[in-house]
Amino acid sequence: MPADMSLIRKSAIEVVPLLECREVTPLDCLDVLDARIAEADAPVNALPTLCFDRARAHARAIMDRPVGGRGLLSGLPVGIKHLNDVSGVVTLQGSPIFARNIAAPSSP
Repeated sequence: MPADMSLIRKSAIEVVPLLECREVTPLDCLDVLDARIAEADAPVNALPTLCFDRARAHARAIMDRPVGGRGLLSGLPVGIKHLNDVSGVVTLQGSPIFARNIAAPSSP
């Protein structure tokens, strides 16, 4: 089933209740985000490092928890620029001299 691209136009305030009532899943949100990035990112390269396999694994783990135990924004994808450390991911700090800088722990 193709992603419901109308989700991309919704605010977090609109999506969180959909996640809470399970009308939308964290995987649905990731599918929409993945499709939108594929559609729009090439000219600007704003998100050069994508971790969708990892995000989908986290989304499945979230879906296994009861809604009340997930956390307020749990299941809502968040883009993190390469200025912030994410464990196991290249963190360029905005410069190619850090092309081999793979973060060990994530930034808080």
